[in-house]
Amino acid sequence: MKIINPRVIAVKTLTAITHKKRFMKEVLEENLNGVPREQRAYVNRTVRGVVENLSYLDGILEKLSRIKLKKLREADRNILRLGLYEILFMDHIPDYATVNESQRLMKKSNPSLVGFANGLLRNVSKNRKSIIEEFEGTLKDTPEDLAVKYSHPAWLMARWIRDFGLENTKRMAELNNTPPPVFIRLNPLKTDLNRLMAALAGEGVKVQPAPLNPQALLVESADISLLAGTRGFAGGLFTIQSLSSMLIAPLMDLKPGLRVLDLCAAPGSKTTHIAELMQGTGEVVARDISRGKLARIQENVDRLKLDNVRIQLGDATVQDPGSFDAFDRILLDAPCSGLGIIRRKGDIKWNRETGDIPALRKIQRNMINNAAKYVKIGGVILYSTCTLEVMENQGVIEEFLATHENFVMDSISEIDDAFIREGMLVVTPHEHGMDGFFACRLKRIG
Repeated sequence: MKIINPRVIAVKTLTAITHKKRFMKEVLEENLNGVPREQRAYVNRTVRGVVENLSYLDGILEKLSRIKLKKLREADRNILRLGLYEILFMDHIPDYATVNESQRLMKKSNPSLVGFANGLLRNVSKNRKSIIEEFEGTLKDTPEDLAVKYSHPAWLMARWIRDFGLENTKRMAELNNTPPPVFIRLNPLKTDLNRLMAALAGEGVKVQPAPLNPQALLVESADISLLAGTRGFAGGLFTIQSLSSMLIAPLMDLKPGLRVLDLCAAPGSKTTHIAELMQGTGEVVARDISRGKLARIQENVDRLKLDNVRIQLGDATVQDPGSFDAFDRILLDAPCSGLGIIRRKGDIKWNRETGDIPALRKIQRNMINNAAKYVKIGGVILYSTCTLEVMENQGVIEEFLATHENFVMDSISEIDDAFIREGMLVVTPHEHGMDGFFACRLKRIG
C-alpha cells in the first residue's frame, strides 16, 4: 500500500490555491480523493487555516526571515507557512515534529533552504510568545495593519470600516477566520426531525435543532467531510446547507402547484429547498450556464427523489423569449462577490478585487431585468446574494424599481425583525454570527 504524506498533499494544495489561483474547495476535493479519514482531516484543517491566516503568517515570516518571501518559490513559501501555522495554531502537534517534517519537505523541494527553514521554525517554537507580542504590538487600526492581523485584503478592510465601522470590521474579520458551523436541512418529503436525529445518531453523527428553521439541524460532531457518506445522505433524508442560505426559499411565498424558475440554480441547495416546500407539486425549473454544475444538481434531485424539478441549460444574462410571462415565482440568486461567506470560503477574499464589484453589478442588473420579463402579473421575484456590498444589494434594487414601474417591493415579514432592514433581508456576520446574505422580494403589479 502506498504511504500517503498529508503534508505533501497540503503543500501541493496550497500552491494550487496561492500560486495558480484555483478554488480551494475544488482543489481539496481533487487532492483528497482516496485519502484516509485522519489524513483528510489534517489536510482540510491546515489548508483552510493557512489560507484564512495567510497575511498574518506572511507578516511573521517576513519579520523573522533573512530572505524576502517574494524571492522564494511558492512551494517553499507554503512549506514555511504550513510549519508556522502548525506551531501557532495546532497545539496537539509537537513542535519538534513540525520542525522535522518541514525540514524533510524542504529537503525535497529546495535543499539549500533546509537550514534556513530549520532555524526559522525553531526560533518560533522557542520564542513564540515574545514573537507574537512584538509582532502584534506594532500593528495599528489602519486598513493596512488590520489586513495583516486578520488576513483580509487592505481594500476590503477600508471598505468595511467605511460601511460598518472599525469595531464591527474587526469582529467580522475575526469571525471569518474561525471554522463555520455545519447545518443540514431535512427533506420533509422523506423524514421528520426526530427520525432524522435518530438516524444520524445511529451513524455516530451528533446533532441538535438549529435556530430560525424548524427543519434544520446543527451538526455537533463527526467528521464533517464524511457527512455525504452517511446512509441518511445517500437516502435523501437531508441536504448540507448553511443556515443563512436556508432563509431564502421560504421568502418566496411558495404554494403547491406553482411554476417556479431558479434562474442561477447552482449549486442547487435552494432549488431542492423550493421543490420540498412545494411538497413535490408544480414545476421547479433549475437553470444554470454550467453543464457540470447542472449534473451535480441533477444528482441531488435524484437523491432527494424530487419529481417536480426540471433541469435546463441557460444563460441568465441572455434574454429567453420562451420564458416571457411564464413563471409564478422566480429566484434570482445572483452571481456576486461572495464577501458574506468568507468564513465558509476563505479563498474568496484573496480572489476578489475592487473592480469586480461594479462588473458584477452590471451582470446582476442584466439578469434582474431579464427576470422581470419572465414573471407573471401578480408573481414574485426574489433577488438574493451572499455579499455584504450595498452596490450589489440595495443598489441593484433601487435602480430596478426606478426603471420598472410595474414592480413594487413586497416587504419581508416572515422572519424576526432583527434580520429585516427597510423590508429587505439583511444578514451580517458581525450582527447575527451567520453568513452574510441579502434578499429582496419584488412583486409584479402590471
